[in-house]
Amino acid sequence: MIFFLFHMPFKSFSQEFEQAYVPIGLDGITLILPMDVYPSKPIYFSVKNTSTHDFVAWSSTSTADYYQVEAYINGEWHLVSNKVIGTSASFRVDSSREYRIRSCHKYGCSEWQLNNNKVSDELKINAFYTDKSTLKKGESTLLRWSVMGAATVEIRNSEGYTFSPLNPVSGRITIRPQRSSTFYITASGFSGEKKRLK
Repeated sequence: MIFFLFHMPFKSFSQEFEQAYVPIGLDGITLILPMDVYPSKPIYFSVKNTSTHDFVAWSSTSTADYYQVEAYINGEWHLVSNKVIGTSASFRVDSSREYRIRSCHKYGCSEWQLNNNKVSDELKINAFYTDKSTLKKGESTLLRWSVMGAATVEIRNSEGYTFSPLNPVSGRITIRPQRSSTFYITASGFSGEKKRLK
């Protein structure tokens, strides 16, 4: 059976989205049925509050074309940015210090993701290490990190493979190098500053 996506525009929350359709073959009859297609929500959403601005950053999702941000003001959620193309934004401080984000594309938007990483520290990589100093070919080990003040964290090996999205505070991943490799961690702050370690 072969599936195709068709679309027709519809409006939701004062925004126009397209409706996805899929043909379904049943006993020689082809039915065209509406289908919900939503992007996945960002996994990590970091917020740093300063005296004048609130900075927000999030992990990108491959299925999103843009993002929407809401702020919690006077007991209600209000849209403060309708179409962010990148993965960060800043807002002047008002009565809100809480935010949420969702991913969107032409068929609609994901569920909301609340901020799950409150940042107050200066950017610093505390630790980046493996459980074993040497490995045999194909042997696995854990690569661990601990970071402060980061909006996002990325790990890349010397062959160019990138591990993301990663927890911007701490975490571990299993690696199984097939050849001699160097691993680099890059922690990015809210103002574009970066710290890198290998």
